[in-house]
Amino acid sequence: MEYVPQGSLTSLIDDLGQLDEFNAKVLTLQMLDALKYLHGKGIAHRDIKPDNVLVQSRPPNLVVKLTDFGLSKRIQPEEETFLRTFCGTILYCAPEVYPEYNTYFEGYPAEIRHKARIDKKAARYDHGVDIWSLAGLIFYSLTAAPPYEALPGMDHLAMLRKIMMDPLDIRPLQKMGVAEWGISFIKGMLVNMPSLRASIPDLLQHPWLTGIDPTVSESIETEDDTEIDGDGGRQRMVGESCHLDTQMTDVGDLEGE
Repeated sequence: MEYVPQGSLTSLIDDLGQLDEFNAKVLTLQMLDALKYLHGKGIAHRDIKPDNVLVQSRPPNLVVKLTDFGLSKRIQPEEETFLRTFCGTILYCAPEVYPEYNTYFEGYPAEIRHKARIDKKAARYDHGVDIWSLAGLIFYSLTAAPPYEALPGMDHLAMLRKIMMDPLDIRPLQKMGVAEWGISFIKGMLVNMPSLRASIPDLLQHPWLTGIDPTVSESIETEDDTEIDGDGGRQRMVGESCHLDTQMTDVGDLEGE
């Protein structure tokens, strides 16, 4: 077993406070790389939270590793059960995991109700749960708080009601000076219907990580290569410093499931 000396992400945030945006991107890229590997093997982690992200080294050379695969499950497309077992930590748990999820679509047009039922079924109740939880992790790393905080005495039904009925409060992100693209990135992951939630390929191509603004005129592409490379090099610094080898521990046992 690999020794990871710097404790958990929770400990890091407790000690240093929230991450700056650059290191949050470093964390995000490493976690996406780990999930891309897992999901490529047909495995959903199902319990992504700060305590399950271990810190190999702290900023300015942040390296983190995803661990604790006790709730992980290999997804078999032909199975009926998939991930129907309620799992994960309530603060970072995707809404479709809750048994009461479909009740929030009652009264909606038939097409939307049908879509929600499909999403609730195993066919979409799979890797999307990790995307939601990762969004919570990123939000926490930037603000030192989860996107939907639990009040004293709040049970899972109250948490689900909050997730489904209340808009995401982006003010903590704005207070920390997170760029609009960063807020857009997180909001795309915290979509209640998993079929509409951002995928890993979507996220890896998002301007927050690539540094490429799709709204900029295409005329920029015809400018002098030196100018483009200069800006692009600055933006690529994020990816180049992220150690994008698969950042996981204790996943080997899952290969035999």
